[in-house]
Amino acid sequence: MMSFPPLGPDPSGAGSETRLTDDAPDMAAEALSSSADSDDAPMTEDQIGQLKALSVQINDPYAFSKSLTRGEAAARIKMLEAAIAR
Repeated sequence: MMSFPPLGPDPSGAGSETRLTDDAPDMAAEALSSSADSDDAPMTEDQIGQLKALSVQINDPYAFSKSLTRGEAAARIKMLEAAIAR
């Protein structure tokens, strides 16, 4: 989920208007960076559960691997769900 930069008072003092703060580009870059980093992190407990269940459902014990990253697990879950849907 993308977060938006905080709103602040208009520095010109022209009434009660609000504007985005000047650090918006930095915050956007940080959000993109942390998103990319999280794909390389170990998969979540939810992903582990999903992959185990899907591997049992398609009768393929090799579909699950403890060493997958979050990004790899997400891709494998999509692939397995697509295979089951056929």
